[in-house]
Parts: sequence; C-alpha cells; structure tokens
Amino acid sequence: MTVHKIKSIEKYQYTGKVYNTEVEPTHPTKDDQFYINAENGLVVHNCHPRDNIALRWLAKEYEIGYDLFDTIMHAREIQAANMAKFLQQHSEANNNLPVIIHGKAYKPDVEFCIGSYSTLVGHYLEQLGVSVTYADPLADNADKVNNNIDYPAVILLAHNRNITYGYTGVDAVDGFYFKVQPGSVIVDPWRKVELDSIPNVKVVHYGNTRV
Repeated sequence: MTVHKIKSIEKYQYTGKVYNTEVEPTHPTKDDQFYINAENGLVVHNCHPRDNIALRWLAKEYEIGYDLFDTIMHAREIQAANMAKFLQQHSEANNNLPVIIHGKAYKPDVEFCIGSYSTLVGHYLEQLGVSVTYADPLADNADKVNNNIDYPAVILLAHNRNITYGYTGVDAVDGFYFKVQPGSVIVDPWRKVELDSIPNVKVVHYGNTRV
C-alpha cells in the first residue's frame, strides 16, 4: 500500500480577492464554457459530473476511505435507470408509444451532450430494449435527434429553463422543442406542467406519490 503524506490544514488571515467559481449565463464566455482567470490561473467551469469524476480519482489516489463522490455518481446512475423503467412502463401501458427525451444536451440552451443526464437515461432505455429519440435543436451530437416529432409519444421533459436559470433573474421562459401531439404522455420530473393543461395529453409528475 502506498502511503501519501498530506499536509496539515493551516489557518491564516487572508486579504485579497474572492472568486465566484460559477460561470453565470450572462458571462461573455457563455454559461457552458470554461475560462482561465488571467491574474491567478484559476480555471472556472460549471460541470457537476466532471467535478465528481475528478474528486473520485482524488479519493482513490489518497485512500481517504469512504468515497462520497462515487456514492453520488452511483445514486445518479440508479436514478437514471429507475426513470428509464418508468418511461418503459408508460410506453407499454399506452400501446407501446415511442419514447422521446425532450433535451439531449446536459441543460437547456447549450449544445454539449457529453456527461448529459439525458443520454444516461437513454442508455438505460436501450438496455431495456426501448428505442429512444431525442429532441434538442442545439445538441452537438445529432445521433438519434429528431426535432420534427409529429406523432404521439411518451415524452420525458429533461430540460426546464426556469429551474435551470430562474434563480439568475434572466428571463427563462419554458417551451417545447416540437408540438406535442394528442395521445401523448408527458413525464415531468420538475412538476411544472399542470396536469390538465394540454388537451388530450396526459401529464405525469414523476416522483409524486400523492396523485
């Protein structure tokens, strides 16, 4: 076993700049990109999955014992698998409607699909033998993307602008990437679409056991 010596934590009075390491949507480099601070070399990037990957490596490298970050990622995978099963059940209960994931990028208004939760859910759907299509006009990975859905489907609302950007004060109006057809089932994990708000469309609030 390799033993690493870790320096003890020292406490001292600090005077200087304090940096917010979150890139806001109004930042000129755009919310999804990274930049390097010219003064101190600080790299700033919004990326929950990649941060956890790095922290998992550190936990293993320095043998810190319990790996909280691995547990977080494992829970994320279990949740995605459960959601895929939920979508499969609603598809089968409605004459095997096709499954559409509304949003392929890891969040609205960006193009990056690497590390996206949507593709993780899609992966588990395919393991269940369910073909999946994505709708996302900005996705940088066009595989299985169709933005012209003109048939009823089980639709997972993976994107929600208001949840993602509402706290910033930026106008975050939600809308669909395509016209939802009658006979569809909308699965809304954010629980923001009213249950009876769209004629001839069933809305399911994922995770809500009170309805």
